[in-house]
Amino acid sequence: MMKKTTAILYKLDKDTIDAQGIAKLTIEHLEPKNGKTYELKETQKAVGGFIEIAGSISIDNKNYIIVVDEEGLMKNLPVNHGFWWSYGDKNGKNKYVGNVLLIPEGMLE
Repeated sequence: MMKKTTAILYKLDKDTIDAQGIAKLTIEHLEPKNGKTYELKETQKAVGGFIEIAGSISIDNKNYIIVVDEEGLMKNLPVNHGFWWSYGDKNGKNKYVGNVLLIPEGMLE
């Protein structure tokens, strides 16, 4: 069982992309370094750049904010298929690129 403070990182290995253009994905559970809230520097490190709040999502009755690299499209980062297949818009919108970090609502400084 995850703690109330646990964030979920859908992390891409952009150096390991298969023939279909899909990057290897790992899912990590992160706790805030200060034990209470996620600070800017640690969220930037997790997504790999400047952060952008890209929406929100509810998973198992828990609300999360979606945090991505603000410059992900400009950096030509691969689509995060693992996150998109699980939670994305199946009409082709909101194909998040790069790492996707889900932070429990109210936990971002």
